[in-house]
Amino acid sequence: MDEFAGLDETLSDEEMMTAAGVLKSLEEAWLNEKLSPEILPHKTEQVDCMMEQIHHMEENLKKLDKNDFRVGLHKLELDRIRYLITSYLRTRINKIEMFLFQNL
Repeated sequence: MDEFAGLDETLSDEEMMTAAGVLKSLEEAWLNEKLSPEILPHKTEQVDCMMEQIHHMEENLKKLDKNDFRVGLHKLELDRIRYLITSYLRTRINKIEMFLFQNL
């Protein structure tokens, strides 16, 4: 029975590693970071995964016809993901700088 208890945790971890799951996790981390007064643990894996996803999406966009309506939608989604990552990292940098000057 104990061997099946760990199976549920493994499945939920695997499901979380889809691009949509990672994006959702990163959005949650971004909101938590923005609303928290202290710096939270960095989500390196999620940021790296989404950066790779951006790279793959850009490669796929190059293959599409310029007149395809999906190109605009995909570019919009890329911009949204880039904004999310940039804002998340900028928030963390601002907190690090703020705490650095407080501790000097």
